[in-house]
Amino acid sequence: MRAVHFALLGVFAQAGALAQNSAEATVDRTGKYDYVREFAAPSALAFENGGGYLFAASAESDEVVAWSLGGIEMTRFGASSSAPSRLLDPRGLAVDNGEVFVADAGHQRIAVFTTSGAFLRAFGAYGGNAGAVRDPHGVAATKDALYVCDTGNDRVQKFTRDGVPLAQVGAHGFAHGEFIRPLGVAVDDAGFVYVTDSGNHRVQKFDAELRFVKSWGDFGPHSGFFAFPDGIATCWGQVFVADTDNHRVQVFDADGTPLYEWGVHAQLPREGLGKLHYPSALSVTHDLAGFRAAVAEPSEDRVQLFNTVPAGEELPRNPPGVRVTSAHYGKRFALAGDLMATTEPGAPSLVLYDTEHDQAPWEPIEVTRASLWGRKPGQLLAPNDVALDWERKLLYVADVDALRLSCFRVAHDETTKLGMDFFLLKFVRSLDFGELHRLGADGAPFAVRPDAIELDPWGGVAVLDALQRRLFHVAQDFAVTSIEMAPLGSRPIDFVFASNGKRAFVVDELDGEVRLLAVSDAGAPKLDVELLRIGTHGSGAGQFVRASGITVAADGSVYVSDSALNRVQHFAADGRFLAAFGADGVGPVEFHKPAGLALDRSGRLWVDDWGNHRGQVLTPSGEFVVAFGSRWFVLPTLNLPGAQRK
Repeated sequence: MRAVHFALLGVFAQAGALAQNSAEATVDRTGKYDYVREFAAPSALAFENGGGYLFAASAESDEVVAWSLGGIEMTRFGASSSAPSRLLDPRGLAVDNGEVFVADAGHQRIAVFTTSGAFLRAFGAYGGNAGAVRDPHGVAATKDALYVCDTGNDRVQKFTRDGVPLAQVGAHGFAHGEFIRPLGVAVDDAGFVYVTDSGNHRVQKFDAELRFVKSWGDFGPHSGFFAFPDGIATCWGQVFVADTDNHRVQVFDADGTPLYEWGVHAQLPREGLGKLHYPSALSVTHDLAGFRAAVAEPSEDRVQLFNTVPAGEELPRNPPGVRVTSAHYGKRFALAGDLMATTEPGAPSLVLYDTEHDQAPWEPIEVTRASLWGRKPGQLLAPNDVALDWERKLLYVADVDALRLSCFRVAHDETTKLGMDFFLLKFVRSLDFGELHRLGADGAPFAVRPDAIELDPWGGVAVLDALQRRLFHVAQDFAVTSIEMAPLGSRPIDFVFASNGKRAFVVDELDGEVRLLAVSDAGAPKLDVELLRIGTHGSGAGQFVRASGITVAADGSVYVSDSALNRVQHFAADGRFLAAFGADGVGPVEFHKPAGLALDRSGRLWVDDWGNHRGQVLTPSGEFVVAFGSRWFVLPTLNLPGAQRK
């Protein structure tokens, strides 16, 4: 169905492509590869006025660094251990008139520094009222205003440079002036404001007071279409958009007419030299030498620099209509019985694997794939987590962009042999958290965002909302109640219940810890007693920089992944550190930004090796069994010495 959709879009895109080819011959262009700068998880970029320095924010080291165009570090700030100058998960940058504005997402504020790193002021707080923010991302500064992508509230706000709220636009939705995860914002010389509406795969244009002007884009791989666009910049009448899942940068005029694009999908491990892999933030400047563009690739821990393209020189780019999404897993696996379930958010698809067949050599075998893109019940926008109820043969799917929990029947029991079956999943029902909130039926201050899900001890599904920092219980009849809880940390990202149903472990990504909570024996869902904490922030044994996933073994011990340190750590039920394994790389028991973890009933550990587009199956002690997923990333595990299939 997706292929048909893309083919139809391609017919309508041909005229745009012809117009783009004509435009390329008449405009100044950038996109010629210059050099690369290694940098951990770059989340925001901004050239200083005049383009002499490039400022970059890191979502892992929680700091901002500035370099000269020659690559010399000029300043570094934000990693201070003391408030108010300490940053936590910075996600947006703007540099203007000697001031650096930082979207300090972990602290739910905008922090302002001098260009040399001295703290000046901060404004904003967690909330949904005017002036408050939830998970701020892109920022853009003018001489008298600041525009902020208030991503968690699906809106854009305009402030004075001192933080006084002036205007706002947005709500969760698909209409003009509504957003699904606005991530980037830019202002052109005429005062018009451009916003990347990532979950709606479009750019929206507003006037200086945030009144809607126009929008362009839709979901697809062709010129003028997008796949989860992120960063945006304006320069010399051109609008530059980081088209993240299409692995390219597209350039438009102020009315949205495609001018040109650059970028070839980097498909090999750590491939670069101008090839792009999930570009996110970007910044563009222009001087006597022409354009200079910087493009962040957080999944590759690098920033690539591009220069002006000489007249007549062709820019490298993907062939029309080519977009690779297969085996690009989401960040969670779910195992039950003889099945493993996962998602491919960029497709979007649901995928099931047979985990207990008798074919040799053993590896997971795909048995169904459901591609269900769309806004209707039973369809998906960006599925991000799954939970398998083996007793009832149900698959629950969290879709954070749609604010929806969907339920599918799994037409399988262990008395029949699994084979490829495209009808293995049948849609049953879905729960629209957005609509539930509009009806006032969720008992929550904000609509529930299903960031992670698990089967819970109360016979339903527990849903984690990372921004609200709490869990919600969804009963079998899809009634929703807020779970009474002990306080959680800065950003809970994953959780799991022990097999006996008496304890819950909650991973906090930013605080570098796991909180163990007691499950109440009372009838109402409660997790109101904290028993212990595992880990602190750091890189030593038992510490975390970016804890990312968790699973619990039958003996009560837990495994926790760390996406920044590229390792998995094992802890006893009482929190004692037992072991660690993993390193950055593509070989066996090497990871790149690992995410979710799961254990099968044989005790094997499944690691979602997210940054390597693959999964790895290990023994409980961390020995390699097999890898599966993208062939270019599986191949190194087959050829390297010591790689065995057990």
